[in-house]
Formats: sequence, structure tokens, C-alpha cells
Amino acid sequence: MFEIVHYTGENPHFDEAIPALLRAVYVDAGFTPPAFAPKGFSVPEIKQRGKILLALAADQNVIGMVIVGTQANPYRQVATVEEAEMQLLGTLPAVRGQGVGEALCRAFEKQALADGLQKAVLSTQPMMTAAHKLYEKLGYVRNPPRDWERNERQFWVYEKILSGHGL
Repeated sequence: MFEIVHYTGENPHFDEAIPALLRAVYVDAGFTPPAFAPKGFSVPEIKQRGKILLALAADQNVIGMVIVGTQANPYRQVATVEEAEMQLLGTLPAVRGQGVGEALCRAFEKQALADGLQKAVLSTQPMMTAAHKLYEKLGYVRNPPRDWERNERQFWVYEKILSGHGL
């Protein structure tokens, strides 16, 4: 069992767990350069991105997270002011396949709708095939004209109109 909570940055245990989770998901898997992690995955930087949603195991350990990116997000990649940008979706390898990622995506969508946004957008790397399957299962569609590149790394863009039904 797990629960999804909105995190405001007031728990030292979570403040340690979040960067560790992101290193495991992105750096250890080869998706993010190690040099980015100390600053980019620090809790103060993450809090600038938007609303942090955490997946917590029954023992209150962090097992996953996602960010509902805001238009003020200094890390915003492709979202317009009318779109919520999904960022840093990740689950610990030990809990993959247990519905945590899907629950985080659905919580992201609910929060985006609550914030008055009707469209979601995200960037993903071509080799993140498991993530692509999840996004497509949830109704996200690739939009190649919005794809982009940074530091010789390619990013694909997926988007979805949020209806509020089935969330």
C-alpha cells in the first residue's frame, strides 16, 4: 500500500529521500549527468519547480514523486502558461510495476485540473520506454514538433487534454 501526498518541504526525512530517489531514478539509470544532481535535485531547487507530490509507502518512506510544474518554474521546458508540466516523475526500482507511477500521474492530473489547467505536457528521453508505455496507457500522445534537445540529449514531448473524467 502507498499514499500520494502534497509535500511542502517541512520534513527532514523527505528532504533527504527526495534527492536520493532522483539520483536512483535518473543518474544511476544514465538519464541525467551526475554533475547535475547536487544542485538540480536539491530540495530548494525542486521546490521552485512547482507542487511536489510524493508516493509514500506504509512506513512513510518515499517511493516515488512527481512535480506539477508551474509557469514560474525556472526548469520549465515546454509548457505554455495554459499547460501543467509534469516533471521528475520517478519511482524506486523496487516498487516498479505496482501502480505507483500511474497513481502519481493521476494525482498530477488532478492537481493540474484543480489549478485550473486543462492540458498536461511532459518531456521524456527516447530510451525511457517504460515511461512511454505508461504515458500512452494514460492517454498522452507524442507531439514530435515540440521535441527538443539540450547538451546533445534528445527529449520527446507528450501531451494530454485533461477532462477530469476517470481521474
